[in-house]
Amino acid sequence: MKYLKTSLVLLCPLIWLSVSAQESPSAVKFSAPKLGSLVSITIYREENVDTVTLERQCWFLIDSLNQVFSDYLEDSEINHLTAFAGKDTAIEVSQVLMDLMQKSVRMSRETDGTFDVSIGALTKLWRKHLAEGSVPARKQIRQARKTVNYASIGVNPENSTISIPHKGTSLDFGGIAKGYIGDCVAAMLESQEVTRYLIDMGGDLILGDPPPGKEFWHIKSPWLGQVLELRNMAVATSGPDYQFFVHKGEKYAHILDPKTGWGVSRPFSVSVIAPSGWEADALASACAILPADVSLQLMESKENVEYALGLGDEYLESMGFQRFVEKISKKN
Repeated sequence: MKYLKTSLVLLCPLIWLSVSAQESPSAVKFSAPKLGSLVSITIYREENVDTVTLERQCWFLIDSLNQVFSDYLEDSEINHLTAFAGKDTAIEVSQVLMDLMQKSVRMSRETDGTFDVSIGALTKLWRKHLAEGSVPARKQIRQARKTVNYASIGVNPENSTISIPHKGTSLDFGGIAKGYIGDCVAAMLESQEVTRYLIDMGGDLILGDPPPGKEFWHIKSPWLGQVLELRNMAVATSGPDYQFFVHKGEKYAHILDPKTGWGVSRPFSVSVIAPSGWEADALASACAILPADVSLQLMESKENVEYALGLGDEYLESMGFQRFVEKISKKN
């Protein structure tokens, strides 16, 4: 996969805007605060589809999966699992947790630990201190970093068990779970023969067939200044304008680098188009941290993945990215 390199100053906020979602009276959109952001689902009515029941099913599914993957909920499945860290015990887990763990370990391996599902101790350390208006001591960060090692986690899909051998190691699916949950919602909609949908997981979009009479969903990306034409794929965007903190006059993104224990401080914006939400989500998180040349190598190894990456005043994109850009917006 080749790429284009130009110059860009990153000033625009990173928000996807749907510009075609409500063009038909048959469109139904429902939204609710979920997963720490606003989740919106737009569908187009199909025959014999009870949209009220469908909405309830969507929220129930999202809440159920959040109960599995969230490290915020004391009684979540991953918190139950990490309670056994260091006890040399293999814990039987649910099918969805096993599935996402396998995907997370795979992504951790492909990014050489830049995306690391075992980063939970660092995440919780920073969360606690930022809530108090402080920054962790270097010693605390070093101690938390010692617990981060995805390769040490035992994953046995044959008997659906996971073991965490090191005490203090904690899981964090924050860089992949929203995309994965969006995929699950999409699968549920399609199981009920609803194929025209746009699922917005708060920056991660999963798109099905386009609206009636349209060839694509038209999605405006303010940071790119372009409109993307998409269907039956996912797109995720990551950048410091979503969540960040400031320390000694320097801005840090909420995305933590496992190798330093700190948030990413360089200006960046990245959008990834991929076949699935989980992959787009995880790759966008990883590319926010990786050096540009390493990000490019990672993307080149992926099939059906395109990306746009802004680092400081540089802009890189895969050669295939422009085929998703609306022709009109190219002229502007």
